[in-house]
Amino acid sequence: MKKTRQTPESEAAKAARAEEKQQKKAARDARVGEERIEREARARSRRRVRPIVVIFAVAMILVIATVLYTYFSVGIRYLVYEGGTKFLGRCVGESPIVGTVYYTDGNTAQYDAETKTLTYQNGDSYTGELKDFLRHGKGRLVTKLTGDVYEGEFVENEPHGKGKNIFANGDVYEGDLVDGRREGEGTYTWASGATYVGEFKNNLKHGNGFYTAADGATYEGEYVEDLKHGEGFYRFAGGDTYRGTYVHDVRTGYGEYTWANGETYKGNFVANKIDTRKVDENGEFVISEDGAFVHGDEGVYTWPSEANPDEPKTFTGYFENNTVATVKDEAKA
Repeated sequence: MKKTRQTPESEAAKAARAEEKQQKKAARDARVGEERIEREARARSRRRVRPIVVIFAVAMILVIATVLYTYFSVGIRYLVYEGGTKFLGRCVGESPIVGTVYYTDGNTAQYDAETKTLTYQNGDSYTGELKDFLRHGKGRLVTKLTGDVYEGEFVENEPHGKGKNIFANGDVYEGDLVDGRREGEGTYTWASGATYVGEFKNNLKHGNGFYTAADGATYEGEYVEDLKHGEGFYRFAGGDTYRGTYVHDVRTGYGEYTWANGETYKGNFVANKIDTRKVDENGEFVISEDGAFVHGDEGVYTWPSEANPDEPKTFTGYFENNTVATVKDEAKA
């Protein structure tokens, strides 16, 4: 068998192979180093991200807890109050926040606790104190249909106590009210400028009071159902005055009239006129058997004397319809 003869490896080839091995080893070491650096970077990144994840998780837990608390504490409630009024809406516990109020008469209202306001289905609105969703305490009621406003005290839905009515036509009332009516002491001011200060009953001037007309005339005295009735004193805008008795807004009975020019009359009045004739309970003149009017007490009329201003002239006698009357003895009371 013939043997193959091996050629000895040159020194240059050995050196090249050794250098190649060294280069491969250096490359492997470089890759290992890069992988180590990459692993360390990822580790550092994970360490940085972890607190952010924790904070986010805590925040989510708080949000969920808030939602659950709101759901269970501020929820929809249906409440029934003494008297039959009902509420359906959002509440905190048993305290209404926003919702609809149902009244026993069929009316409804929207309630907002933040503004303490009830807005009724007819457009009226009330802001103020409440008791079982009835107006009770101090508040302000605006009536949409008329534009009138009431500010003051309420008792079980009605203006009651001290309050102020501001009417759309410009009139204003301030004073006592009972169940929504002017009753007691108060002041009424008309848009014209006229005023009344005194007693009221059932929305009318009733009792003693002082009235000032728009033209400056004044009356101080008694009223019955909005009319001058009883004793009073009237000062006319022109300066005339009357002190005496009124019946249903008319000068009737004894009185004293003074004209601005100094003339005076003291005696009986009938239907705002100087008249000494007697009237019956029906307001009719009394007639004697012979058909003549029956007169009561004489009246006294005085007027200034140009000749002697300190001693005015005087006439004492009977009058009919602002005129001096001749009366027979049998027609005298």
